[in-house]
Amino acid sequence: MAADQPDGVVYVVTDLAGAHLVSLDEPAMLGPALRTAHEGAIHLTLFDPSPVAAAHRHEPAELGRDRALMAAAGVLAVVASLVLSFAVSGWVGAPVAVAALVGLAVAYDRHATRSRRRWAGRQRTLPSGTEATQFSRALAATRTISAAWPRIGPLVQAETPRRELSAALWEVADRLHMHARLREELSSLHRARADLRPAAAMRADLTDRIDRVEAALEPLRTHTQRRVASLERLARQCADLARDEQAAAVAREALRRADRSLGLLPAQSPDRATEQEFAERVRWIISAYRDLSGLG
Repeated sequence: MAADQPDGVVYVVTDLAGAHLVSLDEPAMLGPALRTAHEGAIHLTLFDPSPVAAAHRHEPAELGRDRALMAAAGVLAVVASLVLSFAVSGWVGAPVAVAALVGLAVAYDRHATRSRRRWAGRQRTLPSGTEATQFSRALAATRTISAAWPRIGPLVQAETPRRELSAALWEVADRLHMHARLREELSSLHRARADLRPAAAMRADLTDRIDRVEAALEPLRTHTQRRVASLERLARQCADLARDEQAAAVAREALRRADRSLGLLPAQSPDRATEQEFAERVRWIISAYRDLSGLG
């Protein structure tokens, strides 16, 4: 599993086929994309399925800026060599320009290699299929929680669930990414075994690896299903409580207006049954929130 953790936000790129790229760093984008944000995630939906856009979204955005800086430095090196050629000699300016350009290219290549290695550890791909569908459910749940939180937050005394939601999405993406890799390896092993003759000696080894991969898949599958279900349950509770709290607030205001119109004294205290019901539900939300946060 990944050592890096999100700093309050993850980037989710979704293509037209439904595949996801989940990243701790903002990916480079070529082509049109719809950008939406909620607590814990920035979601980018691609509209251009071209290979160029698909390839570029799998590298960090900083490399695009670095390429621009390298190009600018290259232009400056050429200009400096021309000035040196006019001032001294072309035999001096040309080698200086070549050496500078080669040095820039080597430095950029080393930097790009380090950046891509770091990037590879900070992004997860989920091809369209079972894993992508499960992650879409988790993402939808975090959207619902985020939308309800302005009314939920004061009740649970938590300003924002940004860090908890981003950490939950990253954990789900990390496990689903591993699940997809193992599932592909399992398919490859099954195909390899099917192509062998029944008496082939390697069938036993393939069967052993199939059993091992299946054993590794099961806890991943179970944990991810439980995590996604927990997010969806919390989302339903948050949405229900936010809706009911708003309805109660509207009802209280309607009662106050009616009492003023009738010349009645305002109620001295809120309805106790309603207050107790909300308190109980808030306690449930706090418990679920702590479980999501890893605090429970």
